Order: sequence, then structure tokens, then C-alpha cells
Amino acid sequence: MRTHRAFLLVEVIGASAIVMLAAAITWYALTQYAVVRDEIDLRRSVRLAALAEIARQQAFAPASAAAVETSIDVSVTIQPGVGAWSGLERVAVRAVGRTRRGRLVESQLAVYRVPMRGAE
Repeated sequence: MRTHRAFLLVEVIGASAIVMLAAAITWYALTQYAVVRDEIDLRRSVRLAALAEIARQQAFAPASAAAVETSIDVSVTIQPGVGAWSGLERVAVRAVGRTRRGRLVESQLAVYRVPMRGAE
């Protein structure tokens, strides 16, 4: 008696389902990686924007006319120092960005600096 050694329709459908499941899991992993990578890049950009503004404030430099337009909002608050910090100025910088999915990413930095002479 002779037996046939061919794939059955059920085996082909089962193998196709396994391949499609593997492809779907791979697609999901890659898209999640891209989302996380975008957020990490935005976090880095927000931190760098805050650090750049701190450096600009410490140098008493005016706002640059050639500043690049970004989606990061930077705000600066300058207050006189209190207590042990009297005689200095506290420069607080807050940088905020928004991911593509709408999540806010924020970085806050503060430094004390000597006030500019003649500013009083």
C-alpha cells in the first residue's frame, strides 16, 4: 500500500497562521521601539534646550535671532537669591516638549549666578 507524503490543507493553513502571528508580533515590537525611541530623543532634546538656555543666561547673552524654530517651549524665571544665596540671582529654566502621541516631556533646571553689573 502506498502513502501520500504531501502537505494537507490543514498543515498549510497552520503554518501560514504561525508565520502571520510571528510577523504581527515583530511589527508590534518594531512600532513600539519607534515610539519609545522618539520619546527618548525628545527627552534628550528638551534637556539640551534647557542646558543651552542656562548657558545663554549665565553668559548674559541676548536671545539669538538665528534661533531654530522647534516644538520645545522654553521659559526662564529670574529671581533674587534668598538667605545664603542673597546677592545672587536664581535662574530657573523650564523646557517642555510634546511627543507625537501628545505626552508632555518636561525638564527643569536652576542655577545661581552673579547679577550683571549696572543692571540695578
